Amino acid sequence: MGASGHQGEIEIRGRVVEYRPHALMDDFAGGGHQSFDAATIEILAPSGIGGSHLVIYQDPSAAADSPWRRVGATLSFTIDRDLLAEGVQVFSGAARNLRWVP
Repeated sequence: MGASGHQGEIEIRGRVVEYRPHALMDDFAGGGHQSFDAATIEILAPSGIGGSHLVIYQDPSAAADSPWRRVGATLSFTIDRDLLAEGVQVFSGAARNLRWVP
């Protein structure tokens, strides 16, 4: 079990290396759409996946001081291991216990 008690959960420590506004567009059947910003995280730990990158999408209306928007910031969060699989789109709500690492 992970640190917070969920089976299959992993603690990630990473650095924000890129922030892209409106990186993903979702078009709805009724003609509407929504865009999502993207933060690219370089994974620093755990060592088994260190050096790889994870893209995390968030609503562009997120606060301007959101940790995801701070290029160079080091963050720590927990996430389900299944979300680290290739081709899976990860949204910020899946990253639990988000905190800044000094």
